[in-house]
Amino acid sequence: MREEVTIITAFFDIGRGNWQGKMQRSNEKYFEYFDFWARIKNKIVVYTEPQYKQKVLDIRRKSRPFHKFFYKKIIAKNEIT
Repeated sequence: MREEVTIITAFFDIGRGNWQGKMQRSNEKYFEYFDFWARIKNKIVVYTEPQYKQKVLDIRRKSRPFHKFFYKKIIAKNEIT
């Protein structure tokens, strides 16, 4: 029996591009990292903001064009009524 592993990750802009020192990273740096490991054969679930959905999809499809991709919208606590 073969077991499959699904990778779960997230990307949210927390403003690290504006930080000072060695903890500073631009959003583009994160997308460069994702471009490297998005080639993995496993299924991936990515939690992100709507404005980054297409970029994440484009990176993943470049490496795994026939792979299913799951997009989930996170509902912030202040959006729940």
